[in-house]
Amino acid sequence: MALIFWFSSQSNLPQQPSAHVGEYAILGLLLLRAFARGAPIAAPRPAMLAWIVAVLYAASDEFHQAFTPGRTPTPVDVLIDAAGVTIALYLARCWGTRVHDLSARQLGKR
Repeated sequence: MALIFWFSSQSNLPQQPSAHVGEYAILGLLLLRAFARGAPIAAPRPAMLAWIVAVLYAASDEFHQAFTPGRTPTPVDVLIDAAGVTIALYLARCWGTRVHDLSARQLGKR
């Protein structure tokens, strides 16, 4: 989060939608890992908490940019950030379900 805050404080960096997606995808995955704390990655509650926190942080980041010279906050950026989080959490859920299914099959064979 501190790295995202630092990047949004820079007035001379070009704004790339792909950077927003990537930054918030990573943030979403890190938050998912923090909220899961031993629960399966595919569990819905940690993913929902990760999504809410990441999107709220995206909105606060846009608010912060209102006070940075040369930066313009836009709601579209929050939507792009939310898309990055959503994509990452969806892929993590798919991957987590697949890993769980493979583990269950392996245990069933023994």
